[in-house]
This record gives sequence, structure tokens and C-alpha cells, in this order.
Amino acid sequence: MVAPMVHPETVRGKGRLPATGANPYNEKTMHNLVCAKCDGSADGFKCDACGEEFAEPQPTHRCGANHCQPKCTGCNQPQAKCTCL
Repeated sequence: MVAPMVHPETVRGKGRLPATGANPYNEKTMHNLVCAKCDGSADGFKCDACGEEFAEPQPTHRCGANHCQPKCTGCNQPQAKCTCL
């Protein structure tokens, strides 16, 4: 009987996955964020009013949840202020 092949990166403690029980997948890596203005990729979120940056959307942000927008990777601005075009 032949043992099934396991890619080394999927084994905990080897490759890129942490040896601890930590989940390597978070909200940011589970979703493909896109800047709605330029259709480019987005990384994290940024408030278009105060400029504060977040890893995840902040529904209780002091400027309001609607100001917490995907941050465009091309210009590092929130999608409402994207300057890529």
C-alpha cells in the first residue's frame, strides 16, 4: 500500500504554516479585496475621512462604518479617493 502524498507546505511545522495551532487564514486572506474605483487589488481598509488604517472593516469606527473602505494597493488611498485612474 502506498501512502498518500502530502505537499510539505500543508504539514504543520514544515513549510510556511505555523507549527502552533494558529489558523494561518484570516479575513484578509479569505477575501480578494478589490478597489471599486480602479478595479485593482486592495489590501486592508482605510478611513476616507481621517486616514486611519485597519486590517478588517470597523463597524464601530468613530467616523462611521461607511467611511471604512478597501485600501487600494496602487495608490494606498481608500477607494473613494483612489488616484490610479
